[in-house]
Amino acid sequence: MADFILGRQQIFDRKLNVYGYELLFRSCQQQNHAQIVDGTVATNHLIVDALLECGLENLTNGTRAFINLTGENLLQGVAQLLPRDKVVIEILEDAPVNDSLIEAVTLLANQGYLIALDDFIFDPHWEPLVEIASIIKIDVLEQEEHSIVKLIQKLQRYPVRILAEKIETPEQYQHFLELGCDYFQGYFFHKPNLVSGKRLQTNRQHLFRVLGEINQEDVDIHKISALISQEVGLSYKLLKFINSAHFSLPRKIRSIEQAIVLMGLLELKRWINLITLTQISENCPLEMLRISLIRAKMCELLARHVKHSDPEAFFLTGLFSNLALVLEQPMESIVSDLPLADPIKQGLLLDGEMGEALQCAIHYELWDLDKAGFEAVKITTVGDLYLQSIRWAQQVLSELA
Repeated sequence: MADFILGRQQIFDRKLNVYGYELLFRSCQQQNHAQIVDGTVATNHLIVDALLECGLENLTNGTRAFINLTGENLLQGVAQLLPRDKVVIEILEDAPVNDSLIEAVTLLANQGYLIALDDFIFDPHWEPLVEIASIIKIDVLEQEEHSIVKLIQKLQRYPVRILAEKIETPEQYQHFLELGCDYFQGYFFHKPNLVSGKRLQTNRQHLFRVLGEINQEDVDIHKISALISQEVGLSYKLLKFINSAHFSLPRKIRSIEQAIVLMGLLELKRWINLITLTQISENCPLEMLRISLIRAKMCELLARHVKHSDPEAFFLTGLFSNLALVLEQPMESIVSDLPLADPIKQGLLLDGEMGEALQCAIHYELWDLDKAGFEAVKITTVGDLYLQSIRWAQQVLSELA
């Protein structure tokens, strides 16, 4: 029996809120290598794994799952196994368009399923499906610019939403936003338009001072308490979290110093780091924070899997891996100002063991599985750790809300 791994890629709306995730599937044959198997079989495995093993809620954070179906899947009635309010049925471009397929897709649409057409290039024999579809995906790298513009104009005559996929830069996103596209998919979230020399605001400078103190080898509890107390929002969020049911404390916490004593330093460190990041990321899309949390947990789990002595440092490396996007500065500049241990700084620059773990997390996130390696960890294990990290990140975000 072959092993299977799942991945996902965000689909954003015009305001860069996550509308859904395309679920991705690979079969792992022996060694540490991923191969695509027959599309119909792949979809069947994906549905079983997504619904039974992982749960759609964990994979999509309550948004819609875009799932690729072949013509054979559709004729077999596989789509009806999926919850109509949680998925988008994505018909692959090589599906044979005939009366049987049109009938099957029409039935799905009448049952309330959203239909998407993948990698769309206009052809008259696809027109019956265009009239049924809710979303049409255009690969912006597959066609010439003038052809894409003409296609978008033609599709705007139909009651469909247009999804531009393989958007790789903020400039491309802006361009296709202006052309009238409704949804966007690609790696542009990972390639920031950096602005050198942007200064940190005062509150961020204060948060970095807290961060520096909490990550010192010899932690001064009185100094940390005083620093946290100076930041009202930080104090409130920390006390609110400590007083939650998560800790089941025998009495309510009434001071930061009391919290430190009852929580324990390790737990406090982790949550100060998390809350500091949420404060810094306050004006950034929620998905950016979610990515940071997933990377943090994944780096930690990779370190624990290989029995590294300091998994917490790996966690912090992943947690701050998106600061270049958040602060709109090169990571080299940010690292020089961060009061962190040298191995973590190196990791943020993708060097050393922590950098290797971070690169593994990023490559898996981008579905670049051939590069998603860390020491001798199997790719199936990497996939399992990724799914664990998604679930953990969801729990944390619900607690921080």
